[in-house]
Amino acid sequence: MPLDLRLSDPGLFLKAISESGLTFYTPIENNIVVAVYYSSNRQIYFRGLMTPVQYNSLKSLAYPVTSIEIDEFNHTVRISQLSED
Repeated sequence: MPLDLRLSDPGLFLKAISESGLTFYTPIENNIVVAVYYSSNRQIYFRGLMTPVQYNSLKSLAYPVTSIEIDEFNHTVRISQLSED
């Protein structure tokens, strides 16, 4: 059964991700981060405040992107790593 999590607890988010999936993140403002994790049986969305230690841990495990957008209507997540010129 697939697991679909939506979290604001950074400790739980960091424990729930693993190397077998892909994790993407983008900083929003003042240590607030949006991140998503995907694997074959897990989808995790995180939005919340991280300490500098938690944020450094996330940066070591995840790929930085320029935007993460959730489309609830179409059940999709759009992740962009393109930089605007």
